[in-house]
Amino acid sequence: MTTTIRSVVLFLGAVGAVSAGARSASAQRAPRELALAWSEVAPGVWRATAGSPERVSLLGTAGGSPQRDALARVGSASFPLSRREIVAQRVDGKLVLRFPLGAREQLYGLGLGFRALQQRGTVKELHVDHYGGSDNGRTHAPVPFYVSSAGYGVLIDVARYVTVYAGTAVRTDSRHPPEVRDRNLDKRWSAQPTSDAVEVLVPASGATVYVFAGPTPLDAVRRYNLYSGGGVLPPKWGLGFLHRVPTLFTAQQAADEVAQFASRGYPLDVLGLEPGWQSASYPGTFVWDRTRFPDPDAFNPDRYNKPEQADIANRWTWIPFGAGRHRCVGAGGVQRVQADAREPLEKQREGRDGNRGNDNPGVSHRSSFLFRR
Repeated sequence: MTTTIRSVVLFLGAVGAVSAGARSASAQRAPRELALAWSEVAPGVWRATAGSPERVSLLGTAGGSPQRDALARVGSASFPLSRREIVAQRVDGKLVLRFPLGAREQLYGLGLGFRALQQRGTVKELHVDHYGGSDNGRTHAPVPFYVSSAGYGVLIDVARYVTVYAGTAVRTDSRHPPEVRDRNLDKRWSAQPTSDAVEVLVPASGATVYVFAGPTPLDAVRRYNLYSGGGVLPPKWGLGFLHRVPTLFTAQQAADEVAQFASRGYPLDVLGLEPGWQSASYPGTFVWDRTRFPDPDAFNPDRYNKPEQADIANRWTWIPFGAGRHRCVGAGGVQRVQADAREPLEKQREGRDGNRGNDNPGVSHRSSFLFRR
């Protein structure tokens, strides 16, 4: 009886092993090559479709329109990479992309990082997440866009958690394999030999890929920015010194923190409040916590009680757009738009009461609530 049971167990185990092996073999299918047809969609900007892209994408969701006139002014450029060395494959239902990488190239980008600008030799899982102290791609603002010191940029336009192997892997079929070294005897041996590729793993059936030419890294970023719709010119305070206070700071503690900076003569352009300003987080309620901020709607420009010389010279510094060192760099454009919008109203008023409107296109005392004290 014991022998019979043992035979049954061995038989079932063998069947299970064969079944598992069959499943493993079916899961590890040979990579399927995907065609990439590159087309120039703007001067110095090329696009290709790999596989079957999903309906939701980053550029599509952003909804920006390429600034084609500005892109034309940047000028034309040739395709910056070897097309035959750009590979797209479908592996186990996922998309694998591979781009050539020179031996001396440096890589930058991939979104917000806290510890390093240079990304070559790293593996990044681009995942929107709380920053946990490690630059592994899980951060507040990951972006599947990288720029090379060789003067080009690559964007993977897909709304997925993308993993980027930024020059970390060495393939057996590499076109430029590293020299084989004996770890026992050669002190030049490295656990991470020079890689000749950037590989991107996309957990989707396809994606749209963009390549932005240079000739410099700045030109590549410029083309990327303009093709995405053009960036917003930040105000000067947005480029200044930012300081964030602890999560549970109160309104008074935040004001005291500002006073401490002023008393020591330290610059401070922006004071950031951690999510503790909300009644609960995370997820955030976006409702002020009245125990720490009892009157959040009050406008209290205490920092102008002791104005600097720029503030004394122009008494309008505290209003929107400001003046002097507090003046927003976009104020002129807004004022022009404002003047254009005001013109038909003033003509209508002239026809009704015969009075002329304000001729100063920069400041309106009648039509603009933005510039009235």
